[in-house]
Amino acid sequence: THPEYFALLGGVRVGTGNHLCISNPQVQELVYREMLKQLDAGAETVEVGQTDSYNQCECEACRKYGNTDDPGEKLWIFHRSLAERLQKDRPGKKALLISYGPTAEPPKTFESFPENTLIEMCDYSPESFRKWKKFKGIQGFTVYVYNWGDYPQPGFTARLSPEACADQVRLFDANKVRGVYRCGFGELFGMEGPVYYLYGKLLETPDLSPEKVLEDYYKN
Repeated sequence: THPEYFALLGGVRVGTGNHLCISNPQVQELVYREMLKQLDAGAETVEVGQTDSYNQCECEACRKYGNTDDPGEKLWIFHRSLAERLQKDRPGKKALLISYGPTAEPPKTFESFPENTLIEMCDYSPESFRKWKKFKGIQGFTVYVYNWGDYPQPGFTARLSPEACADQVRLFDANKVRGVYRCGFGELFGMEGPVYYLYGKLLETPDLSPEKVLEDYYKN
């Protein structure tokens, strides 16, 4: 009923994929109202993110939005504006903004967020954490990990070594990571069972010895 809410692609408003016209004031208001709805229902934090395989709206208003040609930067500007509104309207509640796809790189036009902001990182390399260090206001990070899942090449052996588990968890601990979303898990309990156990134990206590944790698993 509202084709103008969706992205203009090749001269046509396209609903497939749910790519939005982010410059549209009604779209902005609908997104914000959904954030308030989730928080008022009891959530402490609400996540905001663009659709997968993002397509930028080609309308004139979206072209001008944010005074930048960078699709990711436009999204960062939009998402930060939502967090700013939220800080005023729901003090104490948090906005979790996703760094993924066009927003994989941190913003270029600003270096601070309102102090109700968390960032969800889908690239959680040491270099990515270094890039985020200059930004003020961020209260911490969550990570969307691709350690497991049936989308990589299948096999019969474990995908992540105990050493890699320990390195990753300690990196997260050192960089204020407050939550982990596993994009896939549990496909190979026989071979990967020890690593699943180790990962959970390290998340509780990152400085544990992997060797001692695994010895406990094997014996008990």
